[in-house]
Amino acid sequence: MNSTPSRRSDTGAEEVSTPSATERHTTAPAARQSVHRHMTLKMAIALPVVGFLLGVIVTEAQYYGTVHNLRALAREAGRATAMAATPEERRWVARETVSAAVNSYPLLDSEHVTVHVTEDVADPKRHDLTLTYAARPLGLWLLAGLTQRTPMTVQQSLTIRQGSY
Repeated sequence: MNSTPSRRSDTGAEEVSTPSATERHTTAPAARQSVHRHMTLKMAIALPVVGFLLGVIVTEAQYYGTVHNLRALAREAGRATAMAATPEERRWVARETVSAAVNSYPLLDSEHVTVHVTEDVADPKRHDLTLTYAARPLGLWLLAGLTQRTPMTVQQSLTIRQGSY
């Protein structure tokens, strides 16, 4: 079925009328402008939401990457301190291991990592190793009020039995 109006000629053949040039030029741009305004409105609403979501995703990825790097560094230092005999030696080995290995982790900066080694009072064969990272240089604080978990420090603790890990 043809939606354009048609009329019969004198010979009986059907003639199809086409819109005039002025009708074509006046109705088509108005329809395009309406569609364009509608798409502009959709993008004006969607772009900030998408930008915010991407920011949250990047921030959370940085946080989890930092936690993973700090955990791996703590395990490396824990393995090194397991064979140390005295508390002083454990502290020295832990600090040396962390300072030597921290540059191999891309999200960690050696200036912001602190190492604490304490003896377990309940069991003299155990000691606790705690690594703390001040995460302020990562920019996690940018979305501090908008996301659930954006701490300024990341901490990993291990309890290590002397002689084994």
